[in-house]
Amino acid sequence: MVAWLKSRAETLDNERRSLADQLQALETRIQLDIDNAAAMFYRGSANMLQQKLEAKEAGSSIEDRFAAALQKKKKGEEAKPEETRPEGTRPEETRPEEERC
Repeated sequence: MVAWLKSRAETLDNERRSLADQLQALETRIQLDIDNAAAMFYRGSANMLQQKLEAKEAGSSIEDRFAAALQKKKKGEEAKPEETRPEGTRPEETRPEEERC
């Protein structure tokens, strides 16, 4: 009986570890999607969404993470030197036609 209980405990522990790994993988995928959405949206009207998110009193954890990703993207864009773009152009004007949406 003791051996059976130990075996069952080991099986359950392995299952717990597997679930923890799956949870970590899901968290990573969620964060990647949030970062990608923020990067795509930032090219558009980031200020409007940011104002909406800031005005909202109780947001979901996804909205909070999205707002944080927008801030991170905004800081990254501000840190880039302006000399990398041709004078008088916006960032979306420097991309090839196929990439523009």
